[in-house]
Amino acid sequence: MSAITVRNIPETTKQGLKQIAAQNGHSMEEEVRRILNRAVNMANRPKQMGLGTRLSLIIPRLNIPDGDPFELPPRPLRLREPIDFTKFDLESEPIP
Repeated sequence: MSAITVRNIPETTKQGLKQIAAQNGHSMEEEVRRILNRAVNMANRPKQMGLGTRLSLIIPRLNIPDGDPFELPPRPLRLREPIDFTKFDLESEPIP
């Protein structure tokens, strides 16, 4: 294993690191190793694409025909008689 020395760390940073290490049940040295490993692994991880970017790559491959792909088919026209409110006695019946 390799070793490094880090100089000129502010005292507040060292104390904060000491507290974090204690909370996690590690030595300061172990906590620093974990922090450095996480930072390097995150930097080397491929960037994740958002949903919009992924959809913009998928949709052209769907071969959707020209026109509006979300056009709804025509619905049959069914007319209904309007409700006749005169048969209700709104004065005497409580509204639920």
